[in-house]
Amino acid sequence: KPQPETDDMRVLGELNRGVKSFNAIKRNTKLSSEKLDSILSSLESRGLMRVQEKKGPLFEHLFLEISGFFRKI
Repeated sequence: KPQPETDDMRVLGELNRGVKSFNAIKRNTKLSSEKLDSILSSLESRGLMRVQEKKGPLFEHLFLEISGFFRKI
């Protein structure tokens, strides 16, 4: 019998599938912005994901990615 997925696990699943933007994760998981922000902050503080910043001359992008050690599991 499969275990029900927690919101944290759903977010990690999205990151593991390569989804990198806040809005895409929000859309795919149907979580509120506040809940997703809370989950991402928790995952980052536990070292399970990180925010990567890329800057261009006219823009700045934030990408979310799963931590390297977690991806190998």
